[in-house]
Amino acid sequence: MVKNIRETLKLFLQATPNEPMQKEVEQVLRAFQEVSDLHHLHFWSLDGEHHVLTVHLTLTVMLGGEEMIALKSKISDQLQQYKLAHTTIELELPGENCRDLSNT
Repeated sequence: MVKNIRETLKLFLQATPNEPMQKEVEQVLRAFQEVSDLHHLHFWSLDGEHHVLTVHLTLTVMLGGEEMIALKSKISDQLQQYKLAHTTIELELPGENCRDLSNT
């Protein structure tokens, strides 16, 4: 009973569903040669089974349209194994200031 209450409370607080999984996802994203950094990584559970990920990825180099599409496809392929219900990934160009950094 206490375990159920604790799990329900986590859902209401939109707690991180699985810290090891979050760290693994972060490592996967950092492994792309096109990514120099990441920030605003938010990972939470909708219901204990369906997880949501949002993140800003800073790119190492300027990418053209086709290159950006290819990178998005590679990221999607790598994240497939985590069965995320929803992802939002913002790609930031080199030298671009994140408008959200002052809001962290």
